[in-house]
Amino acid sequence: MDSQQVWQQTPLVGFDTETTGTDPRSERIISASLVLRNSPSAGEDQHVRSWLIDPGVEIPAASTAVHGMSTEYVRVNGTDPVDTLPQIANALVQAVNDGAVIVIFNASYDLTILESELARHGLATLRDLLEGKAAPVFDPLFWIGLLCRGGVVSGGCRTCYPITAWSCRKACTMRLWTRAQPLIWLRLCCKNMRSSMSYCPIR
Repeated sequence: MDSQQVWQQTPLVGFDTETTGTDPRSERIISASLVLRNSPSAGEDQHVRSWLIDPGVEIPAASTAVHGMSTEYVRVNGTDPVDTLPQIANALVQAVNDGAVIVIFNASYDLTILESELARHGLATLRDLLEGKAAPVFDPLFWIGLLCRGGVVSGGCRTCYPITAWSCRKACTMRLWTRAQPLIWLRLCCKNMRSSMSYCPIR
């Protein structure tokens, strides 16, 4: 079985957060989503979970402009982070234990902010729950840098003028690094590379 066949049969869990800001060590999680798909070729066979959290702090207007959630909205509709954060962490760890690869755009940010939030509230962290086990993480942002190294990306990541990257133009044209297309990105990288899994450390 070659690497592409392995990927096509590997469970994937997409993970994303919306937060109060850009510093993963000090900001708060407002919402999180987890999409489990049994394999990239599984079509509509997917399971979605989402959480909305009241972070207990004011959400800056600049952040609200990005994700549309205001302080007032999450105070009315959000849940207690002490109750919700363990659900998110346990869902991720369970997926890993079941053999899934975590797919995250800019993984170091999302994993770090989740780890920081868990520690802030005195909850079991991902490190604790994984008990030393390495979690396989695929980050499309990593491959953007790899594929476009030496190239110029412009036009909102829709136009690329590669200098040395052999498949950068194709990737940019198809807009594969948008958050809506992680599985297509995964297939592209597996097609062009023998090893396409990275282990993303929590920074």
